[in-house]
Parts: sequence; structure tokens; C-alpha cells
Amino acid sequence: MAGKEADFLTWAESKGVRVNGIELARRPGRGCVVLARRRLKKGQTILSVPIETIRSLHTVSDHVARRLPPHTSIHCLLALDIALDRSAEFATWKETMPKLLDFEVAQPFFWHENLQNLLPKPAKELLNKQQATFREHWCLVSAAFPQLRQEEYLHSWFLAGTRSFYYVTSEMEKYPIDDRLALMPVADLFNHAETGCDVSFTPDGYHVLADRVYRAGEEALKPSQAAELKDRGLLGPFLLDSGGVACRKTRSALEILCSKSERRQNTPVAQDEGGAHSAECDVLLDQLVRDFHGMAMKTLDDVHGLRVGQVRQREVLEQRWNQIVAMVAHPLDRPRNPPCGSVSPPAS
Repeated sequence: MAGKEADFLTWAESKGVRVNGIELARRPGRGCVVLARRRLKKGQTILSVPIETIRSLHTVSDHVARRLPPHTSIHCLLALDIALDRSAEFATWKETMPKLLDFEVAQPFFWHENLQNLLPKPAKELLNKQQATFREHWCLVSAAFPQLRQEEYLHSWFLAGTRSFYYVTSEMEKYPIDDRLALMPVADLFNHAETGCDVSFTPDGYHVLADRVYRAGEEALKPSQAAELKDRGLLGPFLLDSGGVACRKTRSALEILCSKSERRQNTPVAQDEGGAHSAECDVLLDQLVRDFHGMAMKTLDDVHGLRVGQVRQREVLEQRWNQIVAMVAHPLDRPRNPPCGSVSPPAS
């Protein structure tokens, strides 16, 4: 463990943070990561962060809070507070956090517009919302603190948005759930994954527990925030499992589409795959998946033809679409037993 990371852990432990069996290491383009220093057992507490070290709404300085409107979001306030914090103590903490350049590959916010336009629909919707939110926050911040550079605030804004944990106090209950954010020393260095270490909250603080056995040198991760999981869906909220079987919500939508010609849009939701239009649903689902597969393959061709942005950004986008193609191709490989004759999808 290098000097700066060791100094940070020493500082964190002096504030009451308890570290057990983990260490920090710097990785190119990723900042600091959390590694198992030795073999970790499943369920073992590897980190404890006391309440007193948490940065959230209650730690935002009056100097910051009173110059912004009362309705200002916690994300906006927290980002501004750390952007303006020039203290030596916070500098030790901030030194371990990702630099602005570290976000440029993985965050579509920093990509060329032509790359952004080829994002999967859920990711593009998330990006549009993110861009609108930042513009709104920056408008408030730049008016109140004209000396602050946009790049400086943007860096802190991404730190607050991507390295934070869910945290709530009585004062924060009036804020939207996804705005109840807090930064926690050391804990904010865990990178996101679909699965990861368990996080629990007790009156004395947050505790991170190993979700499985970790070998020495293996990176410990934490699950993504809910907003970051939105881009995992194949068809938005309508899902297929790994075998190509539609979830109940998807099956119900297919039943409604197949009954449309019979003016039965208000038919009660089907409870299983044995609905009145089961065979028609299978055919329609197969066609929808094939259409989506064709669209994904065309998008991959479009990505290959681009020469804008960074190489690694294009590789990330290509990787995402390859994952989607693989997800869609698996249901197409599943044997089906089509009904006698052909069934055309209902007219829209």
C-alpha cells in the first residue's frame, strides 16, 4: 500500500473508522480500490464507519446552505460543500477519491454526443436526466458562487453522486429517497458491481460485511445504487429470464396485445403462461426479441464505424451492446413449439 493510501487509512482510523483485513491500492483510471489484505470469511465485518465521520446534509456548512434556496437537493449541497472545502483534513480524504479524468471512460456524461446517441435506451434516458439535473444544480451554484469553476464543481458533483451511500435522518426524510446521500471515508472507495459486500446500519454507524470468501489481493465490491441498476433491463421494466421466459408483467402485456383485435384490452392479468393466447404470445415474443436482436446488431455496426471520442469509451459502449446481443441471442436459441399455422402479431 502506497504512502498516500496508508496516510489516509491512518487518518480514518484516528477518526474511529475500523478496518479489518482490507487495504487500499491505486489502479490506473480507477483511483483507489479496496483489496482483501488476507483471506476474508463470508459475513466477516471488514469495515465500520462511525456516524461522526459521515458527510451529509447535517455537515454542510452554513456558508454554503444559506446562499442557496431552501429546496436545494442534498446532492447539490454536498457536492458544493466538498468543492469548497480546502481544509488539510479533507485533502487527505479527497486525495484517494477518483480524479475527474477517471470518470471519462465509464461515465457517458463525458462522451462525444455521437457515442451518447448510441447508448441503450434506459442508459440514454438516465444520461438525459443526469445532464438536466447537473444543469439545474450548476445554475444555482454558479449564481451563488461565481468564483467556482464549473470543472471543479462537476468533479465534486460526480464524487457525491457516484461514491455515496443511502443515509437518512429525520431532517432528510422530506427529501426524495434517491437524494438521501452521504459520503463515508474508506467505504466510498468500494467500486460498484451487480453483487457485492453487504452494508448494514446500526445506531453507531455503517458496517460493511464480506458477502463471500475473498482471497488475498481480490477486490472487494459493493452493490450498485438503485439508479445505476436501471440500465440492466433488456426491455425496460418488461423482463426475460436467462432462459427466455417472460416475467409475469411481460406476459400480461403480450396477452393484452394478442387480445387487442378482440377488444379485450381490459382482460384481467394472466397469472401464468397458460393464458388464453399462450401460443400467440410465444410467437409475438419471439418476433419482438428477433427485432430487438437485429436492432442491437445494427447498433454494434454503427459503434464500429465511429472514430469519435476515446478508444476506451468506444470499447465500453461496444462491450455493453455485445452483452445485450448475448442476452437476446440466448432466448432465440431456445427450442420452441410453434402452433400449427402461422400467427401474425396484432396490428397496432
